[in-house]
Amino acid sequence: MKFAAVVITYFPGDDFPGNIATYLNHTDRLYIADNSEPSFSFPQELHNNPKITILADGVNRGIAARLNQVMELAANEAYDWMLTMDQDSSFNAEQLQQYITNIKNFKQRETVAMFGAEAGKTPESPSVAFEPSRLLITSGSMVNLQLSKQIGGFDERLFIDGVDHAYCFEAGKQGFETVRFTGVYLNHNLGTRHTVRSLKSLKQSSRALHAPFRLYYMFRNFQYLSKIYEADFPQEFALLKRDLYNRIKNHLFYGPGKMRTLKALLKARKDFREGNMGKQSFR
Repeated sequence: MKFAAVVITYFPGDDFPGNIATYLNHTDRLYIADNSEPSFSFPQELHNNPKITILADGVNRGIAARLNQVMELAANEAYDWMLTMDQDSSFNAEQLQQYITNIKNFKQRETVAMFGAEAGKTPESPSVAFEPSRLLITSGSMVNLQLSKQIGGFDERLFIDGVDHAYCFEAGKQGFETVRFTGVYLNHNLGTRHTVRSLKSLKQSSRALHAPFRLYYMFRNFQYLSKIYEADFPQEFALLKRDLYNRIKNHLFYGPGKMRTLKALLKARKDFREGNMGKQSFR
């Protein structure tokens, strides 16, 4: 099994070289696809590494477009699978080795469009445990490049947010599996956590808060995906709806710029209804 990896970047932090080091030696090639505007200045040692290809043109083309760009390159270079990573995600060596072994030993893996890892809770130890899932996240997923063209790639109309779920839903509609290894853990930040005082108990708690522009894409893209896929995947959309409304509620209750958030949500509803997808500008 020959596989490459891609990491999508947007002005990555100081921890970035350390994060990619956790999986670089386990891949045949790493593509760094940069969405920074202007292009980010990567350390020279990354440019000099023969296993690394940096793709940067100073334009934020979104997650889906960059993934499609790299998938085409990797497929043309005869790679079978592509590991997709976020800039702030990493693997423990033991976890990644178990992940690769699980995929190699998975029966009928040729019919699996995407494998994913566990990002919510740490298993007691790496294992072969798995479950079917249509809610895999981009980071830590392994994409079957033999099936990606047939599925149609990632939906670039989404730009960011929901890109991973859309791919899983489309794969499911075409009869392909998407599988999460619950015994393999990915180190991943699920949004920026903030300490706030609960309105109910007045006790301090940690909540994930998102900027208004992110909530815009989450809300707009959820409506778009719901229209296309909810009838086929009602249970998954019930979970997505609950999660989305909880994120919106947290920001309206505890986040700054509440009026900006409301305007972003209203714009999201309007743009979806008028078919204004892709990248949008915010002032």
